[in-house]
This record gives sequence, structure tokens and C-alpha cells, in this order.
Amino acid sequence: MKHKVRFVLMMIMAMCLELLIYVVLHEGGHTLVALMAGARITEFNIFVTNAHMAYEGGNFTPFLSMWIDANGALVPLLVSYIYALLYRKEIKNHFYRIFSFLICFVNAMSAMVWVLTPFLFINGYSDMSDDSFKFINKFNYYHNPLIISLVSAVLVGTGIFLVIKRGIFRSFIEVIKDVRKSVLEQEKN
Repeated sequence: MKHKVRFVLMMIMAMCLELLIYVVLHEGGHTLVALMAGARITEFNIFVTNAHMAYEGGNFTPFLSMWIDANGALVPLLVSYIYALLYRKEIKNHFYRIFSFLICFVNAMSAMVWVLTPFLFINGYSDMSDDSFKFINKFNYYHNPLIISLVSAVLVGTGIFLVIKRGIFRSFIEVIKDVRKSVLEQEKN
């Protein structure tokens, strides 16, 4: 029983840490663009249920105006790519393997919103409080929104490819098998 409890606690800790890192990177991505535009950051809140940043002023070109919406998703995604490239599969620590899977896979899958949103937008649904809809609303003036779906699908696919190719998924499965084996052995004794 103690192996199962330990595994569940590690999963919870890794998920909490991943969520905190994701939120900081997401809001940090928005903040970075606002600073590039010369804005003054007035608020940076990473409380998960109300994470946001606010700014005043700034000289936002049409490009920066779109970029501020997209950068919240791109920064965590790019960090997960870098993490995956630096991943060391020879490290056998269960927490490291669980956390590595979560930070790479969850960040890649979070970009799935950007794959689906253009289809909703084209069919008349729009939520202007959401970064992806705000971006598409601006992008739509210049290009077909389905380009966003295509690019986002490639980014998600790249993330999944890295998770598989770098052995992160396999290492995560090995952790599950190790825990299952330990639990079965413990139940026999």
C-alpha cells in the first residue's frame, strides 16, 4: 500500500508543480510582450483560478497586439521543447520521470485549444476573454484562421514527438510498471 500512496503523492506534487510552472510561464509570456511594447506592468497574479497580468500604456504594433495573446501559450510550449531536449532518460528517479512527462506532455496538449478554436471561430462562436479567440479575431483580418489550426497541430505534434523520441513517455510507463510491481509484491507478503 505504501508504494501506491507514494506514487499518488508524487503525481499530485508533480501536477501541482507543473501547474504552477505553466501558469508562471503563460503569464510571463504575456508580460514579456507587454514589456517589449514599452508597457508598464501593473499586476502579475499567478493564483491558478484567477491568473492574469495587467499593463498600462505601451506602443503595440498590430504584430505585438497579436503576439501578446499568443505568447501565453508559446512560452510554456517552447520551454517544454527545451526541457524535452535536455531530458536525461538514464535518471531513474520516479519523481523526475513523472514531472518530466507532465511538463512536456501537458504543455504540448495545452496547445490543442489553438487547433480547435479556429473552427469554433469560423462557426460563429467567440469568447473574447480567451487568448486564442482574441488572437484569431486579429489574425482573421490578414489570413485564414485555419492556418492557426495547422500551425498549432504541428506544434502539438512536435511536442508529442519529443515526448516519445526522447524516451519521456517510455520512462513514465516504466514508473507505472515499477509501482505496480511493488504493489503486487507487497500484497503477496
